[in-house]
Amino acid sequence: MSEKFGNWRTLGNPGPDIKSTRNRALAELDITIPVGRCWWAMTLAPLDVACPQCGSHDVLYSCKPECCFNHVCNNCYTTFELETARIGEAEGEFESPPEPDPTAPTAPCARCGEWRVFAIRDGDNSPSQFVCIDCRALLALSLTNVAPG
Repeated sequence: MSEKFGNWRTLGNPGPDIKSTRNRALAELDITIPVGRCWWAMTLAPLDVACPQCGSHDVLYSCKPECCFNHVCNNCYTTFELETARIGEAEGEFESPPEPDPTAPTAPCARCGEWRVFAIRDGDNSPSQFVCIDCRALLALSLTNVAPG
């Protein structure tokens, strides 16, 4: 017997607990669903930043986290820095991704200052939220100190 719960179809009697129903739907359908401002199961990806001047994604991190977060576009040589703002707390589950390439774009976490910030992927859409995997802060990313090359 099949019962319908919102737009999700679960098998058998879902019972009175909505959380267990949602968990069963996730387990049976192997999907993710939104919960508040984050995802139940998040897919993380390294930061991918476009140059604010030419739009190229060939951007290199040119310093060390102890100094600054200066980035350089390898196409037009525009320099800029990345910064974050805390917008919430990540409540979903995620596995810690491998350490990123030291020349890949990175940004400091607005809460703890660490540089282990990753994009939260939502299918084919570009990310609009980011997460620090050290303190689980949900972050927004912005560019500052843009100097055209």
